[in-house]
Amino acid sequence: MSEERHIVKRVIDRCNRVHSIAERYVLRPLAYEQSAPAEIGQGPQIIVDRHMKAGSSDLFICIFGHRMGTPVTLEETGERFQSGTEYEFVDAYRHNQRHGKPYILLYRGLKPFPPETDPEELKAVEAFFKRFEGEHAEFKGLYKAYRSNEEFETCSSTTLIQPSQKTLF
Repeated sequence: MSEERHIVKRVIDRCNRVHSIAERYVLRPLAYEQSAPAEIGQGPQIIVDRHMKAGSSDLFICIFGHRMGTPVTLEETGERFQSGTEYEFVDAYRHNQRHGKPYILLYRGLKPFPPETDPEELKAVEAFFKRFEGEHAEFKGLYKAYRSNEEFETCSSTTLIQPSQKTLF
């Protein structure tokens, strides 16, 4: 997802240059590579959470591709997640349901998969998105699927900046 992460940073930079946005908001991307130090002594997710907790952000952008990621177990509760990405999404979603924020944007990459794609990883991603289906879905809302980096950049730009209003959500 590194290409998509770079695209999000570009879109955020573009938003920060739009006068109607810049006079009201400061958008600062938080990515663990830049925000969390190379710290030893605790689990990686605890270190990441100390520097950038998904649920305490104003805007949370989550992107899934063909991998679920590395499993995470919360040390303090024992709660298990298929990956850090799933954990951060669930944390943001729970905060959104209780407090009305963060505003969550969820994207699903449907670009062609590399030949070495692990079918179990792909099944895990499929299972995650099935949690949005049906009347009694665990997660409520819509996500956007995209098939190319260009399509992702267009849909993420359009979501952040409404062309008719020129305002940020």
